[in-house]
Amino acid sequence: MKKFYRACLVGFGKIAYGYQRNENYIKEFPVPTHYNAIQEFHNINLDSIIDPDTSVFKNLKKDTQIKYIGKNPEEIPNKEEIDILIISCPPVKNKLDLIKSFPNIKGLILEKPIGRSISESKEIARYVKLNNINAQVSYLRRFDNYVLSLCNKKIKGLIGNPQSIQIIYGNGIMNNGSHMIDLVRMLFGEFHNKIKA
Repeated sequence: MKKFYRACLVGFGKIAYGYQRNENYIKEFPVPTHYNAIQEFHNINLDSIIDPDTSVFKNLKKDTQIKYIGKNPEEIPNKEEIDILIISCPPVKNKLDLIKSFPNIKGLILEKPIGRSISESKEIARYVKLNNINAQVSYLRRFDNYVLSLCNKKIKGLIGNPQSIQIIYGNGIMNNGSHMIDLVRMLFGEFHNKIKA
């Protein structure tokens, strides 16, 4: 097992770095960004960042370990040495192309939506499985201690078996709506009945 893992962050907007400057957000989420989360692991060296909008780099702290900044994967040297890829950009292009740009990754963190369509998302899932890449979609509630304390049917002990669950969200089902669906699955288990609306 490697002692250190090299990581690359694709997309350097709010959830990647910007929210750490938002005091209200930090109160609710002590580890507010992908950048902050990576810093929690001393065996991960985040040394590369990609974003086509170079103006986002003006806020990057000078004391970071970042060595390489590029507009696209081709500008990152020794891409084959990247172990962990964090994609925190919207799917303005096929994220699978980004993933394939780093041929030896072992770990992948994806921001929602995963793809521009269900078929594109399934294509990414197939590639990840075929190449034995450990992947995680960025659902913050999966790491929230309070939510975790309610999992494994503990919530049912507090409220009984739910007869109906209503989810209210904004910003589309593939984005914020997927957070709510994941939360319901965590708290109550998998859906057994499928209804098409």
